[in-house]
Amino acid sequence: VKSITCVGNHNGWTVNDAAQHMTYNQAEGCWEITTELKNGFKFAMNDAWTISWGGADGNPAAYDNLSQNNGKDLDTPSGDGTYKVQLYLACEGKNRVVFTKQ
Repeated sequence: VKSITCVGNHNGWTVNDAAQHMTYNQAEGCWEITTELKNGFKFAMNDAWTISWGGADGNPAAYDNLSQNNGKDLDTPSGDGTYKVQLYLACEGKNRVVFTKQ
């Protein structure tokens, strides 16, 4: 993994947007970013769509079950706004994201 990008309607779906690259928080064991979000976003690896994560089972609010198998574009949990986003990657069925509205 070289980068994880938070990509979606908030940045025009620009998968290689360096301003949306998340940083790895070793102490927390997650990728994180604080950014403006709108409904419709995913997480993409290495500035490409080859591996990306969205909601499992077509659910845009599956925050505790992100899938890299054609995951659904996610919705924000509390409407448009600035969020601290923490992405925890493990394996299919255990990938999750935590949001803290700022």
